[in-house]
Amino acid sequence: ERGRTGKLRKIGNTPKLVDFTYVDDAAAAHLLAAKHLSPGSSISGRVFFISQGRPMPLWDFIGRVMEAADLPAITSSVSPWLAYAAGWLSEGLYRFLPLKGEPRITRFLAEELSTAHWFDISAARRELGYEPQMSMEEGFRRLREWLHHQDTG
Repeated sequence: ERGRTGKLRKIGNTPKLVDFTYVDDAAAAHLLAAKHLSPGSSISGRVFFISQGRPMPLWDFIGRVMEAADLPAITSSVSPWLAYAAGWLSEGLYRFLPLKGEPRITRFLAEELSTAHWFDISAARRELGYEPQMSMEEGFRRLREWLHHQDTG
C-alpha cells in the first residue's frame, strides 16, 4: 500500500546485502533434509541455512518487487537512526493508546531494512546436496506473472 501511494522510503543509502530464498528452493531443501534423516544421522539436530546463495542489495530487491508489481520506484530515503526512533515512538503509541492494527514502522523493521543479513549455505550444499534451482530473474518473472494474474483473475 505504501508503494502504491508513494509513501515507501528506503532506510539508509548504503547498500546492505541480503539473501533470499524462492519458495520452491525452500521446499526442495526440506525434502533433501528429510531424505538424509534417519536415526543416528549426522545431520540430526543440525541447522542449515538455505537461500539463493547470491546476496544482493536489499533495496535493489525491493525495487525489483515494486517493478514486478508495476509500482513506482522508491525515490526518497530516511536515515536508519530516524527510522529506528520512529519505530520506538510508534511502538510506544500503539502500546499506550487504543490504536488498531500495527505500527507502520517498528524498531525491528527499521533494523531489518537497514542491516546486511545473509548466511553461508556451504553446509547445505556439502551435506544435503542443496543447490538453488531458481534464478532471481526467473523468480521475478514468476512474481510479475502471478501479480498480473491476481489483478485480472
